Amino acid sequence: MKLRALFATLAVAALTVTVASAQSTGGLKIRVIDNADKSPVIGAAVTLSNTNKYVATTSVITKPDGTAIFPVLRVGGGYVIQVIMDGYAGVRQEVDVTNGNLKEFVIALVPEHVEKVTVIGEKQQVDLDQNEQSTKFSSDFIADLPVAGRFYQNVIALAPGVQDPDGDGNPNVNGARDRDFKTSVGGVSNVDPLTGQFLNQINTDSIEDLTVVTAGAGAEYGRAQGGFTQIIQKQGSNDFEGVFGMIYSSSKLDGNGSTGIANSLIPDFYRYQPSLQVSGPIVRDKLWYRLSEELIKREDPVVLATGGNIATTGTTLVSTDNQLTWQVSNRNKLAFNFRTDPKTQTHVGIGALVFVRVRHLGGAA
Repeated sequence: MKLRALFATLAVAALTVTVASAQSTGGLKIRVIDNADKSPVIGAAVTLSNTNKYVATTSVITKPDGTAIFPVLRVGGGYVIQVIMDGYAGVRQEVDVTNGNLKEFVIALVPEHVEKVTVIGEKQQVDLDQNEQSTKFSSDFIADLPVAGRFYQNVIALAPGVQDPDGDGNPNVNGARDRDFKTSVGGVSNVDPLTGQFLNQINTDSIEDLTVVTAGAGAEYGRAQGGFTQIIQKQGSNDFEGVFGMIYSSSKLDGNGSTGIANSLIPDFYRYQPSLQVSGPIVRDKLWYRLSEELIKREDPVVLATGGNIATTGTTLVSTDNQLTWQVSNRNKLAFNFRTDPKTQTHVGIGALVFVRVRHLGGAA
């Protein structure tokens, strides 16, 4: 009787433990679908983890019906489901496991938002017969360039192989003479036929594009042994545009003038250089105008060879560059250009090596 009672007690205890174990476990069934058409997503990686360390991190790949099953899990919370699939945005969701049943969750994936940058390049055919070496400067580059003055010659000197050491506006290219450099403005030569140097000043506000050819010039270039420059000017458009500029310097801002210390031996020197350009339509899509005006009025100091005295040389220049452009046909334009820059100089020939007897301030004889 005692043995029979003992076996009955053990059987009841085992049954109790089995029921208790069944009630303390559960499972998860994750079904992954496409949010657009609700179709199952095959091959998605479903990863299960638990913040309380109830289970080791486990990954399961979804079946053809889009499901991933974790059948035996400890009851409780802190379970985290992560779903990753190529082409879809990742999903992270926290779930709980309940007693004795397989809990199902549906996770819908949406397409991943990806920023794409497409770089389009065109293959350029290399012409073995073309060996031209050139440098181009746009109007935007010229406008932002901190060069001294407002002359296209200051921009040309930035090209490789081009130098203007004396700053007279007549550069040399790769060692050639300065009179061997040719500049054309709108297809018209800007070379003085007498000296071989530049003829007119060009307002930089009127320049649309500037190209410097230092070697390998084609047959369209001629009458020079050094380099070449082609300047294309603005012609105006259907929009009105106005540009004003001003350059100013004087003895009050330079040397003793800037410190307030008076020196009766130093004459007044200055530089005024205002410029104005306006352009716009006369007849829309048919006729445009561009008016460019610039005044240069300056007195430059020169240290004389006798006793370190200082004199000034004066320059007055009025630059005018006006153009009318007529759209004759769809493929042809006709431009009328008027350009002049009369120049007046005083005390011509004064230099640091010239012996001059100074009688009074600003004058020399």
